[in-house]
Amino acid sequence: MPQIKRIEVHIRMACMPESRPDGELYIGIGGREFGVALKRDDLPPEGVLVYAFGENPSPLKHAGENDPSAQRLTTETLRDYPVYVRYEPDGKKDNWCIEDLGIVANSGGEDETRFRAAILSTAEGSEAPRIWLGKRLGKMIYLAEEAAG
Repeated sequence: MPQIKRIEVHIRMACMPESRPDGELYIGIGGREFGVALKRDDLPPEGVLVYAFGENPSPLKHAGENDPSAQRLTTETLRDYPVYVRYEPDGKKDNWCIEDLGIVANSGGEDETRFRAAILSTAEGSEAPRIWLGKRLGKMIYLAEEAAG
């Protein structure tokens, strides 16, 4: 049973002035949640955010407590529990618009496993869908495992 040593979260934010998160982001994978405190002033106005837990982590608060290898999670548990992203906004007007979302466990290894928010997939040539997260807009997006290859 290969151990999960690293989890990466890739989020492409929509470039919209009213989409500026300032709350808490939670990643559910392998049967537990990992947390990221989002601060509006630290985020770029657009682009892809990458948060890493475990080996070579992003500069996160509580990185040690959010280390998947310390939790003894294995790749077998990835399919036993839902994979999701949950956003806990700081207030009623704290909304976040997301255009793409993916999670990778053990990136670069032979046991790499990828998950993607299929509802954010687009057909070639069509406009990218967006999902708003917020107190009154919904807080979670579930991801499905991508086929290997």
